[in-house]
Amino acid sequence: MQPDSNEMVRYFCGHAAICWNAEPVARKAASLLAWEHLWTKYAWVGVLEHWNESFRLLHAALPSYMPAGALQIAMAPTSDIARNVAKKENDLAPPGEATLAAVRADVALDLWLYQRVLGLHRNRVRACL
Repeated sequence: MQPDSNEMVRYFCGHAAICWNAEPVARKAASLLAWEHLWTKYAWVGVLEHWNESFRLLHAALPSYMPAGALQIAMAPTSDIARNVAKKENDLAPPGEATLAAVRADVALDLWLYQRVLGLHRNRVRACL
């Protein structure tokens, strides 16, 4: 069986055999293990779509790693990152529905994990900021 494209699940799942097994039951178990790892083993997880909030959370969680000066640079609208995000939002045509459906099917477990990460992110923002 050919593995799917759920790279985020495989990355956060780790090196256990179940993390690389392509069988449907194992893939679901791998996604649950990935979520457990994200929930229990990471002090901070950022979300690119919420760049500024993510860096403010990093500063709140690990201020010696992300001091206030570095935080201001990372969040500056003139930073390379901010310009790159703005360019991509303005220059790209949206994908068609058939493309979106194919991608959703291929990365269903990544989408499942991503929704949980967004919920975790929102809860941490409410608690910390």
